[in-house]
Amino acid sequence: MTAPLYQTSPARLRIVPAEVRHGSVLAELEAACFPNPWSESVLAGQLTCPGSLSLVAHQVPDAVGYALLRTAADEGELLRIGVLPEHRSRGIADELLREGLRRLRKLGARLCHLEVREDNPAAIGLYRRHGFRSVGQRTGYYPDGATALLFAHRLAPPMAEGDPQSGAPVS
Repeated sequence: MTAPLYQTSPARLRIVPAEVRHGSVLAELEAACFPNPWSESVLAGQLTCPGSLSLVAHQVPDAVGYALLRTAADEGELLRIGVLPEHRSRGIADELLREGLRRLRKLGARLCHLEVREDNPAAIGLYRRHGFRSVGQRTGYYPDGATALLFAHRLAPPMAEGDPQSGAPVS
């Protein structure tokens, strides 16, 4: 069993790398978190894709959230982040994002991109709290015609283990 990367008490949140065996769990989380979920086969493809960085959050014994990221050269992208509705507003998405950004930095990413629905203020607030800045938009990006806001965050070089994370906003 993989050792936990993050643990709190009393909630006992653990964030661990997602593996192929987590495909069905990710599909269940995805379906509960998004109105237009990715299929299990798309999620499985992400888990096996080169440059993939996938995390799952557990509040023992249940999986309660996940994040899918990827790297290419010196850039990263946050593809998905989801937390079960009944577990939202407890800091789980913050911890998933913090851990994902830490791992991207460790892999050499210097910038992280993402798209977010313009009508999702909770997600926009999450990204802004972590230093993301709006850098553009894609009108009609989503199947229902909603606009995607493009965000980016310049990542600081990896720090020594035990040092607090840092990052600088994109200017």
